[in-house]
Amino acid sequence: MQQANYRRWSVICVVVLAVAASGCDKKDTAIPVVAAPSSAASSGSAPVSASSTPTVTPSPTKSMAPSASPSPPPCRTVTSPKGTVAYGPYTLEQNVWNPVHPVSQTMRACSASSWSVVTKAASTNDGYTAQSDPDVYRSYSQPASSLPHEYVSFGESSPELGVFGWSIDSSFNNQNSDFVMVTIWTDDHGLSVEGTQVGGPITLEGTKYNIFESNGFQFVFTPLDHSTMAQGTIDLVPFWNYAVGKGWIKSPQTLTQVAYGVNISDTSSLPEKFTVSQFAISASS
Repeated sequence: MQQANYRRWSVICVVVLAVAASGCDKKDTAIPVVAAPSSAASSGSAPVSASSTPTVTPSPTKSMAPSASPSPPPCRTVTSPKGTVAYGPYTLEQNVWNPVHPVSQTMRACSASSWSVVTKAASTNDGYTAQSDPDVYRSYSQPASSLPHEYVSFGESSPELGVFGWSIDSSFNNQNSDFVMVTIWTDDHGLSVEGTQVGGPITLEGTKYNIFESNGFQFVFTPLDHSTMAQGTIDLVPFWNYAVGKGWIKSPQTLTQVAYGVNISDTSSLPEKFTVSQFAISASS
């Protein structure tokens, strides 16, 4: 009986020991703690720890590569006298259209606002005949009256030698009998206007101009003080309105093209570089 009581005491001590290990003392004799066999062990299965928690290994995080920026359009070389290259709504053209003498010209185009030509042209001996007119233009087909503003931003650099002039040209009514071109000179380097003065002086966009009619269809606004503007922004609408008011642009007054370029008469027979570093057309300044 005493031995049975001792066994019961031992089992109780196993449980109580987790709460108060010092209370499991019988006749001052230390009782060894023996773990109770689990049902898994008795059935021959591998022991499972009741306190263990399944470990979940997270899947490796995939690193997201940064999205590549769109590549800029490639730069191109144009050697054909009438060769063109397009960038979005704009077209660049060599436009060697009137070679009095053999003209050598190569265009390097990277965008509408980044292009250049290297031109070699002999003198025409008259000071006004353009042999080449490399430019950038945008096409339209809408009434000029539908545009409350049309701003052209531009920037260029030119050589010291030669006879040439930079201009903005607005064309109306296609190439029919009512075709008209309104030209605004921005940088004149010795180029003269072949024509008759028909207007001015008048101040538009902060500059005072005289207006000349040339070839019966072109109206050229030339700065009265021959000032140069290598870069800037001009609203074309006041010039169109002036020409409409004078009756120069006849109905239907359909705008077909706006161009910016350089009229090259000669380069003293030397290869000279003309560069455009800025160009854009916008309805707001």
